[in-house]
Amino acid sequence: SASGSVANLITREKRIAQTLRDRLSRDSWRAVQRGAPAFNASDPDSIVLACDRLIERHATLSWLLSDGMSRGAEWQFLNTGMSIERASIILQAAQAIIPGSASADDLSALLELVDCQSLYRSRYLSMPYIVRVYDMVLLDPAQPRGLAFQISKTEKHLSGLPTRRTDGMPETPLHAVRQLRAKIEGLDASEIGPMTVEDLRRDLAGVSEAISERYFLQAETADDVRTKRVF
Repeated sequence: SASGSVANLITREKRIAQTLRDRLSRDSWRAVQRGAPAFNASDPDSIVLACDRLIERHATLSWLLSDGMSRGAEWQFLNTGMSIERASIILQAAQAIIPGSASADDLSALLELVDCQSLYRSRYLSMPYIVRVYDMVLLDPAQPRGLAFQISKTEKHLSGLPTRRTDGMPETPLHAVRQLRAKIEGLDASEIGPMTVEDLRRDLAGVSEAISERYFLQAETADDVRTKRVF
């Protein structure tokens, strides 16, 4: 199967779990070992049901792994990744309907993505309106599944990670996410357009890249090797 397919990711998930078997709880191990749900490719309802089951399975697994971890640096790092992933999904969904041709169903789907459909209805007592939806989904710091909240969570978790600096200054990932949070706080929902969302996606990618460079080993490039030989 393709490298980014669901089937391939599930296979990789099980392979990683095998190497960490002694660190996983029994419930986590059982959740990982569940097979992919069967579906009929010619039946849309069957596909939707299979997707729902996959979401339920991985939501359960995510909760089990996070809930069972001690609240140290590992837990902070795991939740950093989860918050960035959620923020990325929100921005991708918003970008898909940002040109302004979104129907009420499209906006309802975006509200459903961040689980604030009922809150929107109780607050505005009206059908989804694009500016209000963007304000709630992207800019509302009190909406726990919205973009602003996820970025604030990312900043909080990065602040809890060990630092190599001794001068009190933030490391690059923390500085980058603080800049992104400030940008979001300064936005007006009525002025959000395609370039705005694209800029936010680019900034979020920059945060992710900064985290990778700081916390993961980087493969040496040919230029790095040549430089070492010269010096």
